[in-house]
Amino acid sequence: MIKKSGTYGITFNVNLAGSGQTTPAVFEIYANARLIASVTVYPFATLAKVAKIVCLEKNEVLQVKAATTITLYDANLTAARLDSHKHESSSSSSFKCKHESSSSSSTCKKECRKCHEVLGYASFSANNGRLFDPDEFIPLNNEVIAECTDISPIGGLAIKKSGTYGITFNANLQSGTNATFEIFANARLIASVTVLPNTTLAKVGKIVCLEENEVLQVKNATATQINLFDANLTAAKLDD
Repeated sequence: MIKKSGTYGITFNVNLAGSGQTTPAVFEIYANARLIASVTVYPFATLAKVAKIVCLEKNEVLQVKAATTITLYDANLTAARLDSHKHESSSSSSFKCKHESSSSSSTCKKECRKCHEVLGYASFSANNGRLFDPDEFIPLNNEVIAECTDISPIGGLAIKKSGTYGITFNANLQSGTNATFEIFANARLIASVTVLPNTTLAKVGKIVCLEENEVLQVKNATATQINLFDANLTAAKLDD
């Protein structure tokens, strides 16, 4: 449930139950009855990826609907508020975007996305899994580039503006053993997560201060080799 109106970075990930799913699955994300995102995930490519910036109102409820019949292991949904005083009205506590126009809500939405396009997103995927050795960094080098982050040549998210960021990480493991992942900003450890077999969606939600030119990377911190299907990392700048 949204407690403050504003601009939010939304991420959603879902892990389908392997051989139990033989057809593509469609998921829809709603704010109350308003559709804000849709994603299709295919069998054996089990980590759905959504990174979206949207305007949400106080008391709206974010929910995820399966638009097809599915067999599901687990899923997660995150929402990080990206704006602060910029959208507050001095005469009213109600939400009012500085770009709001009585004649065009589409203009407001376009301008808001321009001001708050701060959701960085990088992912790795392999069709049949890939083996990673201990202390090997995951080559997160696909997908979305945003205003305050960029894809680093070494694999990961390069921070372009210092500030406070909301970090999420998800990984889909194919190995039959536990796997531990560590998230670094350069040489600084900022988070660690262990994912268990058959519950393959690792879940990290962390708020950290990051400096300009720091690079977010993810390392395999498991003592043994792991077989990884795919993974993704997001960074949403929370301050102005």
